[in-house]
Amino acid sequence: MCEIFSHRDVTVLCYYKSILETEGIASFIRNEHSQKPGFGFYGMFQRQGFLEPVLCIVADDEFERAI
Repeated sequence: MCEIFSHRDVTVLCYYKSILETEGIASFIRNEHSQKPGFGFYGMFQRQGFLEPVLCIVADDEFERAI
């Protein structure tokens, strides 16, 4: 697993994920459902960037092609 791209807007990551899938590169979005504004314990981590959504590829050997 390699991280490719991080963005606060999941729709941007979904767009890039669809491009990777079109090219036959298996990918997923880590922390996809963490994009909820909030306060308290959950919101504290989101503001610090710990739960920011990240586009990842499954196979490390596909990294150069994915970039």
